[in-house]
Amino acid sequence: MRQVVCKSCGRRYDYDKENFCPKCGGFNQPEGAPSTRLERDQLARFDGGRDRTPRREAPARTQPAPQRPPAYRETPPASARRSRQTAGPEAPGQKRRPGLAVLVAIMAISALSAIPLNLRDSSSRSLDSAWEDLIAGRTGDPVWSEQECALEEPFSLNSVEVTVDDVWWVDLSGNPRAARADCRCLAVEVWITGGTRQDGLRIEDPALVLADGTSVSPEDDSSLHQKLAANGLYPVNLRDYQWEDPLYGQFVFYLPQDAAGQAELVFSEYGTSGAPQGTRTVSFALPEGA
Repeated sequence: MRQVVCKSCGRRYDYDKENFCPKCGGFNQPEGAPSTRLERDQLARFDGGRDRTPRREAPARTQPAPQRPPAYRETPPASARRSRQTAGPEAPGQKRRPGLAVLVAIMAISALSAIPLNLRDSSSRSLDSAWEDLIAGRTGDPVWSEQECALEEPFSLNSVEVTVDDVWWVDLSGNPRAARADCRCLAVEVWITGGTRQDGLRIEDPALVLADGTSVSPEDDSSLHQKLAANGLYPVNLRDYQWEDPLYGQFVFYLPQDAAGQAELVFSEYGTSGAPQGTRTVSFALPEGA
């Protein structure tokens, strides 16, 4: 078994099982191992894990743009034109009678004035309610939901199953490249199954809320992830479940030295429209000691 670390994204994987990085698709040659002709060809193609295969462009549009139809104007019959031409001027003192359209408009206004005011208000409210229902139906998002969970208790999030297994402080005394002044490193172990590619879905990392209300986000730096591998960690982010199933690893947080007491790991779930539709909260006590 030859473990390699992807030079593009920092993912650690077994080269004997996966010739390419399962996270970004990059090709990485194991150090110190003789390369075969196929591996040399792959290295020349990917140039350090970056796929230079040209992307296929979308075909040009060949369908002509729709033409605007010509305006249509009906020519009145010749008899009508002759009647208008031969009609003489109006006699003095002759008045035009109101047209039928004017009479119908007056009757409609009178009928609307006879409707009681409260009935018109209720009709307006009914139309407003119907419009709101129509908008809600278009989004297709379920109602807001919240769920409180404990460690080792699985829960559903974006159609996948998530389990937060364990929490511990990471000793970085022997790894100064990953250490930070006045901070302690906390690892939160997570296990996710059922992951698949979900295009257009809003996925955000969980927030760790401390007892004093401070909210901390997990680390998302691939170079830092590589440094933490020396401590036996495999840092992950929530969106990684789209490429790996099952996904196992740790959310990594850097917390103040005096952080203690209860903490909550809050996952936010979003609907297909991008609007928030619920939260999943895992409560636990921060470990004692360093």
